[in-house]
Amino acid sequence: MALRDELKPNINKFVLFEDWVSRQPNSQEWFEVIDDLLYSSSSICGLLCKYGFDCDANFVARLRTKRGRTQG
Repeated sequence: MALRDELKPNINKFVLFEDWVSRQPNSQEWFEVIDDLLYSSSSICGLLCKYGFDCDANFVARLRTKRGRTQG
């Protein structure tokens, strides 16, 4: 199945994030920063990428929505 070798499996980004954040010594602080709407999604995305979790600002916005932290 050569075509299947070229495809990446669909892995839920939220599951990957939960695994990544659980391995961080300051995991609670990560959730506090993510939940704080004082910081933009793109700022938090940059911080996550800096510390090794590849994402985009849209992921941070969806994560906030999933955690019940939205404006409005």
